[in-house]
Amino acid sequence: MKKDMQFILALSVILFLASLIFKTYCINGECRGRGFLNFLIGWLGVFHSNGSKAWLANPFLIISWFFFFQKPKTALILSVIAFLFAVSFYFQQTIVYNEAGTVGKITGYKAGYWLWVSSICVMISGSLRGIFKGV
Repeated sequence: MKKDMQFILALSVILFLASLIFKTYCINGECRGRGFLNFLIGWLGVFHSNGSKAWLANPFLIISWFFFFQKPKTALILSVIAFLFAVSFYFQQTIVYNEAGTVGKITGYKAGYWLWVSSICVMISGSLRGIFKGV
């Protein structure tokens, strides 16, 4: 059982790291938004009126990794909050995409976004497993 839980945590981390190397979204038909850059500077969007609050999923996900073995209920709550923030980006119409504050229409989502959301989903399912089966 412990090996299963270690695998689940490792899979979540690997999916998250993989999301950093792929593009995440398209603006006005042009695909951009590398995951690594989104991770590094995406927090700036939290403070902009047309920015995205989705970046806030990252700290919730990362903290959930630390609670995964000792407190799976806490990890579950943190993972669900991360999921809600991450999915909010899917419903966002526009985003600021440069330092000049230019706003563009989101026209698609790429592998980086889906890997990121998958990482969070793995944590949710793993936390549920930890709660119901015991860690």
